[in-house]
Amino acid sequence: MLAVAVASSRTLEVLDLEGTGLTNQSAQVFLDMVENYPTSLRVLVLAENDISPELQQQISDLLSEGEEEDNRDVPPPLGGHAPSSALQPIREKHQPLTWVPHSSKG
Repeated sequence: MLAVAVASSRTLEVLDLEGTGLTNQSAQVFLDMVENYPTSLRVLVLAENDISPELQQQISDLLSEGEEEDNRDVPPPLGGHAPSSALQPIREKHQPLTWVPHSSKG
């Protein structure tokens, strides 16, 4: 069910599933998802699960291919030399996620 939710999301770019008890079977579902459905997902963290390194690499490779396709849609800068800011990546490959606890206090 999580893979279906990820596939239907147009904004989710990073999903950290580290140490969540996933197996090759569940990773295969995510592999099928990134192979067959357009997704905005760019990073899927699967470390510390019972998933083969080969399967993790296949998923990573497919996500990387999707990012390369996105970068081809960006037009080259106009003019002679691009400013140094244009040479920076559009988005970081993986930024640590920060959890902010909910507080009922104003």
